[in-house]
Amino acid sequence: MLRIGKRLLTCIIILGLLILNGVVMGAGNVLATVPLDTAFSIAVNPTNQRVYVGGDSHIYVIDSSTNTLSATLPLTGRFFHMAVNTITNRFYAVDTLSSPYQLFVLKGSDNSVITQVEISGSPNGLAVDSGRNLIYVTNGTTGELDVIDGSSNAITDTIAIGSAPGPVVVNSITNRIYVAYGLNHIAVVNGNTKDVVDDIAVDNNPVRMAVNTFTNKIYAVTNYNYVSELDVVDGDSNTFIHSFLIPANAASISVNSITNRVYIAMVPTSGKGGSVLLVDGTKDTLIGTLPIGKMSLDIGVDSATSRVYTVTVIGSGTQPSIPTIASSAATASNLQPFASQGGDSMIVYQDILPVLVAPVRNFFRMRTPTLTWEGVDWALGYEIEVDNNSDFKSNEYHSDTLGSSILKATTNPLGDGIYYWRVRAKVSSTQWGAWSVPQTFQVNA
Repeated sequence: MLRIGKRLLTCIIILGLLILNGVVMGAGNVLATVPLDTAFSIAVNPTNQRVYVGGDSHIYVIDSSTNTLSATLPLTGRFFHMAVNTITNRFYAVDTLSSPYQLFVLKGSDNSVITQVEISGSPNGLAVDSGRNLIYVTNGTTGELDVIDGSSNAITDTIAIGSAPGPVVVNSITNRIYVAYGLNHIAVVNGNTKDVVDDIAVDNNPVRMAVNTFTNKIYAVTNYNYVSELDVVDGDSNTFIHSFLIPANAASISVNSITNRVYIAMVPTSGKGGSVLLVDGTKDTLIGTLPIGKMSLDIGVDSATSRVYTVTVIGSGTQPSIPTIASSAATASNLQPFASQGGDSMIVYQDILPVLVAPVRNFFRMRTPTLTWEGVDWALGYEIEVDNNSDFKSNEYHSDTLGSSILKATTNPLGDGIYYWRVRAKVSSTQWGAWSVPQTFQVNA
């Protein structure tokens, strides 16, 4: 009891320090709030610019280019787990309402249901390996991990894990699957042989996990007696690195592998308000918080645009239950009391982007000003636009061939007047990140 008291006091101190210092996430802002009825889970597909939100007897489809609701799909079930295949443009939703449980396979192009795959026992976790077109579903009743072939939509392997497996994540680069089970274990599965090759002891009750495929770190948020921790695991050696306390109750976690930021959805112990915590993945330290005013149940991130999506619910003011992997189908039964009130939403937050450095006094006595910006580590290059209109429809200067080490650009000769400019980073040979917030400068030569 004394140990728990000290842990609670530590959490209060951490939260107090964040509030006193006015720490907020990055330099971003809330872009949109999309009203929904009931919202439990979320999955982001940056390829087709869609975000999928699982609810009660429906799935919402949101257009991430406009942050508007584009479709509501009526389906039988309660969907606490969602995932996407960014290559095949399919999305997956697990019904956790009643047996026999179903995995819904849907087509991203028209939102139609392709098929349903029956899952024996209670599904407690869902993950997709897009490159290998494999879907992984944990079975809390049988203690197994089901492997589903995305081409045939058939269960091809069943892997014995242990007591009540729950959250599951995949590192598609190393082809390792990580499954939380029991109360404090993570099983490591070799995706090639379908064998459990290691077992990692972590702190109590991992409720959700995430993996940074670039750093090969696995993150697990745990809950024990209303105290949460973030456990960090080294995927190279399959060893527990460290953990640290986080305030309130952790409900979910997501990672931006490009910017190496970790986002944790929180449910406060009071059942009112809510926030998202931000962790620096380089040092594994808590660096900020985003107050969102509602209980945050699940969270996803678009790594290319650094946009964060979280589903929130309106609570009753009582202590909400957090899903555990220790009981069968705990997710559905625990979240039902406050999620059924409706009035939920999805909040879109814009996190860090390449930061513009404004010209001195934003004023130039020359026709060809040089504009500079701060780079991001993951950029393959940069694109810049300069326009005399804020809509950027007819650029006065434009370049999309700037290398990753080039953090400045000199414009074409410009006439006197006010100009707008912005920059974005290149993610891959075919994909760009989001534009930075435009700034202005004046030419008077």
